[in-house]
Amino acid sequence: MLVSGCFIATLVVCAITLPTTQSIEPTFVLPHRGCYFSSWSIYRPGKAHFLPRHIDPSLCTILYYAFAEIKLDTPSSSGTSNIRTRATQSFGFLTKAGSSPYTNASVSVMDTASQLKFLKRKNPNLKLILSIGGWGTASTITSIASSADLRRLFIPSLIRTIREIGYDGLDISWEWPTKSDAPYFTSLFTEIRAALDAEAQSTRTTRLIFTAAVGNTTMPGYNFPLMFQVLDLINLMTYDLHTPYFEPGETGHHTQLYPPFSNTSSTNVRDFAEKWEEVGAPKSKLVLGLATYGNTWNLTNADKFGIGAPTNGHGPQGFYTRSDGYMAYYELCEKIRSGEIISTVQPDIKTPYARSTVGKWWTSYEDENSLREKVKWAIGKQYSGVFVWDITFDDFFGGCGAKYPLLNAIKSEYRA
Repeated sequence: MLVSGCFIATLVVCAITLPTTQSIEPTFVLPHRGCYFSSWSIYRPGKAHFLPRHIDPSLCTILYYAFAEIKLDTPSSSGTSNIRTRATQSFGFLTKAGSSPYTNASVSVMDTASQLKFLKRKNPNLKLILSIGGWGTASTITSIASSADLRRLFIPSLIRTIREIGYDGLDISWEWPTKSDAPYFTSLFTEIRAALDAEAQSTRTTRLIFTAAVGNTTMPGYNFPLMFQVLDLINLMTYDLHTPYFEPGETGHHTQLYPPFSNTSSTNVRDFAEKWEEVGAPKSKLVLGLATYGNTWNLTNADKFGIGAPTNGHGPQGFYTRSDGYMAYYELCEKIRSGEIISTVQPDIKTPYARSTVGKWWTSYEDENSLREKVKWAIGKQYSGVFVWDITFDDFFGGCGAKYPLLNAIKSEYRA
């Protein structure tokens, strides 16, 4: 937000023509296998403590550092306003429960962001992208996007930060632009792309990659023609389609590829993605989102546990992830191995769910087979690739067998 004493800017929304001179365009390894790395995972306890050295760079073609925090500074005595980007994480903004599961709720992790560039020694083709935004940060992005003066300060600062830490691009996760945000969305995305082109031309360097993580096509703030023009990749957030926070009264699979036969109108990955095609998105820019975690509900009756079973809110939190209503795959696979939960694959939705044998909770999640099904589907649709939220939720320490079973399944399916 703007603090007292900041300038007042009048925003005039107008068409901005992108530079006609061609910049040096970035190149990609296809198909895309994007991996989001949540910065707060470095504070998880015990074996879930995740550091850059735990990343196998052969499993990803693009690694997204999520998220950089945007700081609006108090204006200086000269009357100018400063803005900076820092690779930090305010946990309370981003956990699904809306509060911090950790005690160090705002920690600078710029060093962690910078350490990721050393992964390029093992995979020179790996692209590193700085992601801004995330859950609960929409008001901050709106504050910047709605002010021409702040955009003029923010965009060069952002580009400079990305260059300084040796990254290859920018990702915006604006959750979610409202109808009143629509003109500001247009201005921000247009001006970012124009600045990326201009910076590449003036420095004779490869243009920084520009991507966005997006929700469904009903979001009223999106400018579809502009997005398809200025973005290199469109990351479809095809997960959390059913959650205990928005649907506390019944179970639902948050990543079901198809709707269940019992409810053909149920939100699903296929329909979500194809709606983007219908509004004109180039398939060459669409990237299908995959989840490496499960959402959990509390069952009302332990004997009724299928899709659509009655529930009374979110289920338990994981020992390591410590947020109500979801667990990492490494937490779930250990419970399956121990018999604490029993897994069932529902053929019509092409995804598994599991129910507790020692309580009344239920989870929808992904396993190797269901992720292979989604990769096959994305290949059949001729999409640019897939990405996962997030790499830190896979069984990276090998608690249930080989390390990174989910990401390895994705990689092997693309090789098949």
